[in-house]
Amino acid sequence: MGQLLHPEALSEYLQISTKTLSNWRSLRVGPAFIRLQRGVIRYRREDVDDWLDEQAWTSREWMAS
Repeated sequence: MGQLLHPEALSEYLQISTKTLSNWRSLRVGPAFIRLQRGVIRYRREDVDDWLDEQAWTSREWMAS
């Protein structure tokens, strides 16, 4: 398994708030996450990077239309 990021580290990486990450989890949008015991949330770095790649593609499609 690759590097696991806690929400605070991911919020810094993406330059968004931890509240936004929480909202995304509730809405089931954003990068995939792992819920460990007692509600501990972690994100796999490779899942985040894959999600970012998908967002870039979506943006390119939108701009092309």
